[in-house]
Amino acid sequence: FSFFGGLPPPAAFKKEKGVTFPTVDEIPVIKPVNVEELSEDVRQYRMERARNWPTKKTTEQKEKEKEERAARGELATGDDEVRSARKRRLREVLARQRELGHFDASEEIGDVDGDGGRGG
Repeated sequence: FSFFGGLPPPAAFKKEKGVTFPTVDEIPVIKPVNVEELSEDVRQYRMERARNWPTKKTTEQKEKEKEERAARGELATGDDEVRSARKRRLREVLARQRELGHFDASEEIGDVDGDGGRGG
């Protein structure tokens, strides 16, 4: 097995030199991305990611929105509700996996409810 696809390793990786660092000639040049050449969906994805990047401003905005939703009563107030929703979704996924014959995948997770696999 070779990391270099059967080619000899570059000079920076030869063992007889010991620990070395690549020279300027061996460091690949990273070209900047020309956004105009990207497809439209990739440009939209990049713009969306840039808008939602976790900066101080966006995290403060999200925290403010969360507080407003909690004040209006739109947020779940307890972890129990979130946990039960996740368990319910996991049961659905595992049941679907078993229907499709993926017993190994669904059995690895095991007993979701803690009732011995009886459901309920």
